[in-house]
Amino acid sequence: MGLSNFLIGELDLKVNNKKYFDKSATKFLHFTILNIKFNTNMKYSVNKDDIYTVVKIEEKQINSLNAPHLKSELVFFHNEGVVHLILDLDNIEYVDSSGLSAILTGHRLWRDSGVFVICRAKHPAVRRLIEISKLDKILIIIPTLDEAIDYVMMEQLERDFASEEE
Repeated sequence: MGLSNFLIGELDLKVNNKKYFDKSATKFLHFTILNIKFNTNMKYSVNKDDIYTVVKIEEKQINSLNAPHLKSELVFFHNEGVVHLILDLDNIEYVDSSGLSAILTGHRLWRDSGVFVICRAKHPAVRRLIEISKLDKILIIIPTLDEAIDYVMMEQLERDFASEEE
């Protein structure tokens, strides 16, 4: 139904399980509560190890609809004591500014307490956006999951040696 049909035709809304109907459609009905549910959950898998946790995003995009969920999950993992987090972007084909913001949230959370690594950000559109925004100078981006795990293990060894020397 186009916008003109909606404005001229019948108005039939269901708000909070109550049905509202205006046959003339000449009045504008104002509702203070209108529940619109978007699918904001993000599909991801988690692989926990003693030293690191891998979060693999099982979506094609990180955008304004699911980025808030990613941010909250990153905060959750940080608060649960995950010291090193690897964010696997193998399936990601598109990231918008909200998605970049979520990724930067992870960087800020782990900046002083551990390591936050991005791996397998291989799609050209994703790589280009990261490069254009100059985040490739700030984020740790590693091509493969195995290399990301090796990087985290080496960082942990360095931290262990540094703490032994003190």
